[in-house]
Amino acid sequence: MKIKLKVTTLGLIFSLLPACAPVTHQPFDSKKWLDGNRTTRARMAIDIQDHKLFAGKTKIEVEQLLGKPDKLNNTMWTYWIATVPKCHVFPCNMSVYFDEHTGKVKGVGSSY
Repeated sequence: MKIKLKVTTLGLIFSLLPACAPVTHQPFDSKKWLDGNRTTRARMAIDIQDHKLFAGKTKIEVEQLLGKPDKLNNTMWTYWIATVPKCHVFPCNMSVYFDEHTGKVKGVGSSY
């Protein structure tokens, strides 16, 4: 009985391992972002950050590309993403930071 329980437990652990792997990179595509889910967005968030795709863009330009943010204030817009399984329970996000004087993007960061 103990051996069967150990085998079952190990099988369960190994079946969950792929779900714990980080998301794969996907080039940013505005249409796919707008139509996609949190995992699709997470894949593209990597590209947005790594290549500084939004540097210098205005709020209007960002909204055209990403849609309305899930949370916003004057200098930061937040979009929910899912990079790892915990993001389906705890909030994970990509934030777009705006310069308070020019209103243009000064950076993008993720929290997960």
